[in-house]
Amino acid sequence: MASGDGAWWRTVAAVAGLLGLAGSLALVAAVWLLTGDLATTGSAAGLVGLVLAVIPLGLGLWRWLRSSRAEKAPTSTEVSAAADVLAGLALEQWREEARLRSLYDPHPMPVRWRLTERSTLLTDSATTPPEGTVFDAASLVERFRASERRRLVLMGGPGTGKTTLAVQLVLRLLATREAGEPVPVLLSAADWDPDESPRVQDWLALRLDRDYPALRATALGPHATAKLAGRGYLLPVLDGLDELSEHSRAAALTALNHSLGEDSLILTSRTRDFAQAVSQAGHTLTAATVLVPELLTPKTAVAYLRTCLPTSPGPGWERILHEMTAAASPAAAALRQVCATPLGLWLLRAVYVDTGADPAPLLDSHRFPTSAAVDSHLMEHVLPALIATRPHDSGTAEPFRPRRRHDPAQAGRWLGHLAHRLNQPHLSERPRESHDFAWWHLARHVPPAGTGLLCGTVAGLLIGSAIVLALGTDAGLGTSLVFGGGLGTFGMILVVSEFPAWTREPPAVADLRLAGRGHLLLRLAARNVLTLGLVSGALGGVTGTTVLGLMTGGSGGLVTGLAAGLTIGLVVGPLFGLAVGLIKWIETPAPESRANTPTASYRADRRLNLVRITALGLAGASVGAGASGLMAGSLDEVLRAAALGATLGSVLAILFGRHRAWPAYLGTVCRLAWSERTPLRLMSFLDDAHRLGLLRAVGPIYQFRHARLRDHLAAAYERDEPARPHRA
Repeated sequence: MASGDGAWWRTVAAVAGLLGLAGSLALVAAVWLLTGDLATTGSAAGLVGLVLAVIPLGLGLWRWLRSSRAEKAPTSTEVSAAADVLAGLALEQWREEARLRSLYDPHPMPVRWRLTERSTLLTDSATTPPEGTVFDAASLVERFRASERRRLVLMGGPGTGKTTLAVQLVLRLLATREAGEPVPVLLSAADWDPDESPRVQDWLALRLDRDYPALRATALGPHATAKLAGRGYLLPVLDGLDELSEHSRAAALTALNHSLGEDSLILTSRTRDFAQAVSQAGHTLTAATVLVPELLTPKTAVAYLRTCLPTSPGPGWERILHEMTAAASPAAAALRQVCATPLGLWLLRAVYVDTGADPAPLLDSHRFPTSAAVDSHLMEHVLPALIATRPHDSGTAEPFRPRRRHDPAQAGRWLGHLAHRLNQPHLSERPRESHDFAWWHLARHVPPAGTGLLCGTVAGLLIGSAIVLALGTDAGLGTSLVFGGGLGTFGMILVVSEFPAWTREPPAVADLRLAGRGHLLLRLAARNVLTLGLVSGALGGVTGTTVLGLMTGGSGGLVTGLAAGLTIGLVVGPLFGLAVGLIKWIETPAPESRANTPTASYRADRRLNLVRITALGLAGASVGAGASGLMAGSLDEVLRAAALGATLGSVLAILFGRHRAWPAYLGTVCRLAWSERTPLRLMSFLDDAHRLGLLRAVGPIYQFRHARLRDHLAAAYERDEPARPHRA
């Protein structure tokens, strides 16, 4: 440890020693003045000395445990091993995502990329390939590895396959990665605020720590992602620069140039937004090659469709394929224009190829005179088509099928509401143009006052009811109601005031697997039981001696108070120490954990909150029952005290916990489900939407598969929602 830390420790020890000495002298003097008996004073002084001796012992043990965990500088072998772990996790993650997106079914979308004609403005011309060079995903990886700086910008309009190519590049780079090569990690650029994190490495470390918690179980410990980012072991693949605000896009370019050094980078953006960022920043991305997609030719689109169709597709498809190349009518020309992008080709496949529907109506020039009409028609029918072609399966073996059957109209309203929410500025933070959906941010998209009041009312009712039950009729019904109502209201106010902080907290890591982690559980439990037990015993002894001594005014009260305080302290401390140790163990990830996903992140935070509520609730029940038993209470009184302790312990577990994203989400989704704007089991529904291919997952964050699909659903919701009645 640093010398400064040692000076801090000596200061605390000196102050604690002086306070302990002063307190012991004052307490012994009080006994002497109250009793005038030397023997009693000596006994009290001995007990107080025993109590006070426990404090430095506990602090010394705590100091020893901290010093045993002193951080060591990681070796290159340890950093390289952590990078290999990250590469394995990322490869597994993106292979699964590629299967869900059907990126290779039956073949990759035939998109080719070329150098932009605006290279003098948007790229460092000294590093670009010859003009006219065209790449597919495989040749682009080879060119990328052969380049000196390895920096690439993928530009294009909406639906042109930027994200798809980014995923393909990540998969190829991971599958062919050699030892020591940087690990490509695909992240949403919309999640980056360059004003708050001007060093992109700092932001990368935070996001990867969230997305890949298993890295904490490597030899690098909790600083694994920071070490990987700082030592150049990461290749950031930032998707969607255009999702940032206009100011943030320019700031991001500046921050990337200042912080990357010799590090590599792949960036995607819409063409117009990247050009604006370059113009506003006054410079482009240093040493980067900028590529744009070539529009799919009718011949290429027809060839791809034939690979998806059966051998004998039927007269309707034969006419469509012929008309697409001939463009003999306005409808055929419109369809050909739609199929010039990967998004349009995917829509046509999902709505007509996979469903087996007759595509002949698409050649009706009265219904579809323009590409916008064709595009709107396909957008309108893609959700019912995906639900129809992927029937539900309650099992988990098939990743392409939802677990539940969904009504297309209802699913469209629910997704439309979320799309509408994402298109609105966040209510609890400065406006940004981020369209990522993190489940723990749901409460930020809804006015927090109403949800906080809902959660506070539930907490207040629990506290008030438990107090009324504990006091019972012995204190009088009126007195019980007054105390219960007052403390319940106080608890409600606490929850309401704390709720905005809940919406800003990230989700937790939680792992209940015991295999290979039993020794960690024993160590954490023993450490917290020992330290909290000793400290609580000492504090309980001093408190009991002081309180009962002042109440009784005699030496008997002092000794009884000391004994009672020691007993309660040495019971309460270990109980809560055991609960704290269990919670810390759950928050420690296992080395074989997978990459974080939205569902896994949600379940982990829910699991941690439930364990914390249960553990502290049981500890509170034990304390309440023990205290009532020491006061010779009846069985009925002991049970009521246990119920009160369990309620207070559970509420305190939420109020003063470190991770409360799940309670904030739960209150918000209950409120939205009551008004029929989302399902009560929202995360299960979103997982099904992901399985259907409507959503994509980047770590624990959901995104709509295409921005145009998100905007279409939001527009449909905003058009139809005012006419629908809702519960108040």
